[in-house]
Amino acid sequence: MSEGTEKFDQCIIHGKELDYYCPRHDEVICEACIESKHEGCRNLIDVDQISKDADLSELSDIKQAAADMEENIESFLKDQRENRTQLDEQKNNIASDIKHFRDKINDHLDRLQQDLMDDLSETHTKLAAQIEETIKDLENKKSKLASLIINFDYITEEDKSPTNFIIAKKVKKELTRLTKPITVLLHGLKHSNLEFDASTEAELMVLEIESFGAIAISEKSSSLQLSSKNEDLKLNLNPARNIAEMKLKVKTDIRIKNKAQLSVQKCIILPSNQFLFVDEKNERLVIHDQDGSHHHDISVSSKPFDVVVIDPRRVAVTYGRGRQLEILDITKHKCDRIIKTANDCWGISHRDGNLFVVVYRKGIEVISIAGQLIAVIPINVDHVFYISLHADKIYYTDWAENTVNCCDFNGDELWCYGYDNVVSEQGIATDAEGNVFVVGYRTNNVMVTSPDGRRYKVLLSGESDGLNWPTGLFYDAQGDRLLICNETDGYAALYDIE
Repeated sequence: MSEGTEKFDQCIIHGKELDYYCPRHDEVICEACIESKHEGCRNLIDVDQISKDADLSELSDIKQAAADMEENIESFLKDQRENRTQLDEQKNNIASDIKHFRDKINDHLDRLQQDLMDDLSETHTKLAAQIEETIKDLENKKSKLASLIINFDYITEEDKSPTNFIIAKKVKKELTRLTKPITVLLHGLKHSNLEFDASTEAELMVLEIESFGAIAISEKSSSLQLSSKNEDLKLNLNPARNIAEMKLKVKTDIRIKNKAQLSVQKCIILPSNQFLFVDEKNERLVIHDQDGSHHHDISVSSKPFDVVVIDPRRVAVTYGRGRQLEILDITKHKCDRIIKTANDCWGISHRDGNLFVVVYRKGIEVISIAGQLIAVIPINVDHVFYISLHADKIYYTDWAENTVNCCDFNGDELWCYGYDNVVSEQGIATDAEGNVFVVGYRTNNVMVTSPDGRRYKVLLSGESDGLNWPTGLFYDAQGDRLLICNETDGYAALYDIE
């Protein structure tokens, strides 16, 4: 038997023979496992006994699931490699456009041209590195899957030996373990493009212009879909979370750099994996590094409320009663564009180059990055301060009604629920499956609801979990993590979702 299969004969934790089967956990275990993890499990069955009557009819399903996942990885690998090649072509085309644009104006713009070319190279390098890293990750997962598939040569449905049973169960468990991170990664993949946004006013303001334009990144979800040749596979390629079993585990404690008094309304994780906090009281954005240490502050024009990432260098910030939002370049600490709104503007989200903004007495306004009003989604937002988008749905919290609401992009309500032990709902976020995370401001807790709102669970509660007037939370799809912040005491925490 190959080295790849031998590890399934022994417990990878204790190195002992796998002599028992636990029906409760559907797991083959050793004697040491009984004491460490399965002490309360009843009806443990001897492997020699159960293997004689075991039904391994699902083996073909397991093989098909592995083959489907291998095919999915290969498809996404091809897509990412093509995207990487396109980036080089786009870089060359944009470089040509920049030079042509430069030829129309006088020598005064030589320095600005070089600045923009450097920006292009830097942006291209960062994007290319990110895609290369994704490719490496996919290739690594493909390699692990291939190593697992080798074991199919040693097991059959007809073989009733203990070894065959053990390997089949271990292969299934290992494949299930590999499936979740692979699925999360594939769902989170974006197709990145370089774009050149030339200034149309450059020729009229040669001496006043400060920039040729900008190297922009447009992202759209890949058109590829996860495929499965057998829809009745017993091994689910995209297993849904069971919110009843969901838990949060603190990964990083963060102490937001204090001033006299804080009023933190929102937190997000930047593409750089740094944490950004919106401090309304002190009119600033606060940046902390991955280890929780303070990095720097960015002063803003007024009292900020909500923020959303547009691309690796830009965010959009709303200013509540200031009746405007700004596109900020956080790498250069400057405002790229100011967009005025008719009324107070609060919660904000972003998708495919458009901003979804809660505008008091108006609804949710869809505004392009350039500031053009595209549409208004007509819902009552008089007491709505936070929103989140998932698929074709909009989720939002209503402060006065103490409800979590869901509507479509036409504003038609799909569901609305109130939860007795969660009051004054504030920040809201959705994961890759549409589960909804909400903070209860007055009840000092965090809950998760199912995509249809019918099932829910309180994940954190009270000061024992660090919650003291919590306001903002952010779901990070790449890391399957949740960032949560309090309003006034400067405490925030990054949680792994288990």
